Parts: sequence; C-alpha cells; structure tokens
Amino acid sequence: MKLLVLALILSFSTIANAQPGLEKQAPFIDVMTFGVGAVVFEKFGHAAICVRYHDEHRDPMCFNFGVTDFHEGAPMIWSFLRGRQEFWVEPLTFAGMMAFYEAEDRDIFVQTLPLTEAQARAVEIKLWASLEGPDSRYHYDHFSENCTTRIRDVVNEATEGKLAVGGDAEYPLTYRELGARGYASAPPLVAIADFVFGRSLEDHPTVWEAMWNPATFRTVIEQRRGAV
Repeated sequence: MKLLVLALILSFSTIANAQPGLEKQAPFIDVMTFGVGAVVFEKFGHAAICVRYHDEHRDPMCFNFGVTDFHEGAPMIWSFLRGRQEFWVEPLTFAGMMAFYEAEDRDIFVQTLPLTEAQARAVEIKLWASLEGPDSRYHYDHFSENCTTRIRDVVNEATEGKLAVGGDAEYPLTYRELGARGYASAPPLVAIADFVFGRSLEDHPTVWEAMWNPATFRTVIEQRRGAV
C-alpha cells in the first residue's frame, strides 16, 4: 500500500500535463491486465486502461477503476464480498502503474487496441470524463460491475458494440471455475464465496459476462479484436 501511495503522489504531479487539450492525432489505447495478488481483493487479478500520446513529453496515463478506501479493514472486506463497497476511478501514470505491480511481483500484460482514430478518440474522451460526475463511482460487484467490466464497457461503446457481438454464447467455464485460481490459495475464501453466492457459482456465464475476469477479458480482446 505504501508503494501505491508513493506512485499516486508521483503521478499527480504529472496528471496536469497529460489532460486534454487533445492532440491532432488520436492517442494509442492500451489495456493492462495483472495476475492475482496476495490479499482478498486481488484474488482475481486486476485491469486498467491507458491513454498513450504521440508527444513524448506527455506521460501515458492509466485509468484505474479499482480504487476504494482500503484502510477500512474488516468492514471493507465484508462489504467488498457482498458487492456493497463503493469504488471509483483514479488516474495513474503508466510508469507508476508498472512500478507498483512490478514491486508486487505480479504478471503484467499490455495490449494495444487496434482502434480507428475516431474510436481511440472516443475512448480518450470517455476516460477523462469518467473522473467526474455520477459515473465516476459505483458499487463493486465481482461478476457484473468491477474494474474490468468498466473497461469492457468503455471499449465496447467506442467500437459501436463490436466487442459484444457473439457475447451471448455460453462460456465453457462456470463462475466457480473462472475464479478457481484465486480461490486455490485462500481456502477460507471458498467457504465465504459459497455462503455469499451459493449455487449461482455453478452457472455458466455468457462470454460477455465472463469478461468480469481480467484473464478472460485479455483473451477475448486478443481473439476478437486482435489485441496481441
């Protein structure tokens, strides 16, 4: 947590330089996904989306939709597990994001989305606008409203719904199987998940719904959008 605070402090000093005025060319849009971490809210990985400019003097800026008050302790964890914890979006420089997850020794994947100029511009405008207003905050839900689904929705909107095409097909894994890697290292989490979610864990999500999981989202945007 101290590393994250330091990264945020360093980032805020450069955010003012990154905000639009928009460049004449639309920026590159990168999706970052991360492997699982040690604590309960890191058990399913994480995702962020970044705006990377052509001007080398402008810092690439990432938008993290997985921010909450992590100092609340046990009440936060219980609220988090029940889908009642308020989360919000905060900007962080690409360097700050990389430094934090490298320090935690977690897998890091970066995929540049193959977007048109208009699509990339739409993502850029949407992300900066997300820092204010009612859409900046939401109640976290593991399977329907989390740091990854927020990015999924931004990308889908910018591509005129192309990411959602075929998304109503059944995904081959159940919700439980999708979360198995995270559960495996924390047996108490299995019991809590069974208590909170019950038999719904045995359901198969659609492909669209399965993109709540950062690893699934990474695979889908590679297969369907060519984001290597």
